[in-house]
Amino acid sequence: MRLERYGEWMRRCLGGQLGFGDELWAFPSNYPTIVRLRKLLQKHGRNPDLEDLTYYASRDLIVEVIEAAGAVEYAVQRLEAAAAEAQKWVIDNTPPRVPGEARPQFGEWAGAPTVRLAYLDFNSAVVWVRGMQERLDRGGKPSTVTRLLRRIPILRGYFPAPVRAGLVNVLAEGRLRNDVRSAHARFLKRTKEARLLANFGLHASRVQQNAGTSAAEVLDNRTIVLRMPDRVTRPVEIFDEFTFTEGREIIGYTNDLLTAVDDLIDALLDAFERARPARFR
Repeated sequence: MRLERYGEWMRRCLGGQLGFGDELWAFPSNYPTIVRLRKLLQKHGRNPDLEDLTYYASRDLIVEVIEAAGAVEYAVQRLEAAAAEAQKWVIDNTPPRVPGEARPQFGEWAGAPTVRLAYLDFNSAVVWVRGMQERLDRGGKPSTVTRLLRRIPILRGYFPAPVRAGLVNVLAEGRLRNDVRSAHARFLKRTKEARLLANFGLHASRVQQNAGTSAAEVLDNRTIVLRMPDRVTRPVEIFDEFTFTEGREIIGYTNDLLTAVDDLIDALLDAFERARPARFR
């Protein structure tokens, strides 16, 4: 499989030396990566300055987001290949419907072998979208006790606010940070549901159709449809909380996700290209 978007993104990022330049970054002194890097370098006899730490902490931040985006593209491509193979299996192994014959009450289903693979790749796609979200912005949620203690002025210094990690939180003030945060906000709005589906897939079970993952729904013209649950707006703990009334299907959904991913990465690369210091042009 050819990862066309991923290849183009990496060419733009690495070929354009995007992210180079300490002036683009503003890491807090207590940023987790900075703290760990300082300890690691000191352990090996080095006394790193802020320039050293900024270089090491920032060198892969853009690439890490692109890697996760490439994983989304790869999962969607594999899903489509598995669905195409399932479609071929149905055409080759099931007879056409008799004209005028009534459809079964609960629909017609065919046990194409690669349907399971398609649903595995669907779950991989939403998990990697979650990975993108967290590489952009993660952490920073204090415990209930910490929040209460921080309300007391005299104790606030002993319980500092947690530092949020990720690309959007370590950019220097200016147009670059504003552009990246705007792109991030748009991406979150378009992929909010994917995180809920990913969480269910990671902690409970695969997201699948109401008939499981071993069969595909077959329409009158023998076209298959791989269904998915109705829109999710809150965390799901058990499969029985899903409903199946909206007729959604996984290929269209994951293609919409891939479009959101594509738009985000293009916006990030555009922003870093505009902000690229003159010495790297």
